[in-house]
Amino acid sequence: MNFFSVFCFILLVLKALDKIRFESLTDESKLDAQPELFIHIVPDKTNNALSIIDSGIGMTKADLVNNLGTIARSGTKEFMEALAAGADVSMIGQFGVGFYSAYLVAEKVVVTTKHNDDEQHVWESQAGGSFTVTRDASGESLGRGTKMALFLKEDQLEYLEERRLKDLIKKHSEFISYPISLWIEKTVEKEWTLVNKQKPIWMRKPEEITKEEYAAFYKSLTNDEAFSKNLKLGIHEDSQN
Repeated sequence: MNFFSVFCFILLVLKALDKIRFESLTDESKLDAQPELFIHIVPDKTNNALSIIDSGIGMTKADLVNNLGTIARSGTKEFMEALAAGADVSMIGQFGVGFYSAYLVAEKVVVTTKHNDDEQHVWESQAGGSFTVTRDASGESLGRGTKMALFLKEDQLEYLEERRLKDLIKKHSEFISYPISLWIEKTVEKEWTLVNKQKPIWMRKPEEITKEEYAAFYKSLTNDEAFSKNLKLGIHEDSQN
């Protein structure tokens, strides 16, 4: 994930966030589905995937087909020709070069997106020119916005590491006004813990042992609660006498 890719991704999510923010200035209800404006970054080492999630304007199914589809079908030269031929400038500007740069680091890209004016859809492509668009049946709603999952190439897996991601975010996102959050999974250490720290009663000095401890020890051996109670109270004589 070189500087070019990072810079393009930043521009991509910023434009999506800016667009919904500007729309909300004249219509506050635009933010109802997701009031907060944010960027979330989620590394997934299990699936070698890096997800960038924003609560920006999102895309409709038509946007996915007409704009991301154009990019997926095009190489660099063809992509620039499509742009010059009059492809949707606003969408290409938002998802064009920035989106195309995803294939510099990923072998597969999955885009899940929700626009206020449409249902949530999933766009998927492996950079071979073909793509699919389906209605999202996962049940995991974004509210509004876009999640771009990059399934990284083998030589790009270092960008799933916490330290590397923090360095990139700090270096390239210092002056971004929207909060950027990085998902971090903590490893819970497991170890043996000694629970019976007290020495056995027969290994201790008699003067160190209390009556209560004598009584508890006797009860644990004999289950004679009455005698252990008398022992605890200091009554040692036979109750028959």
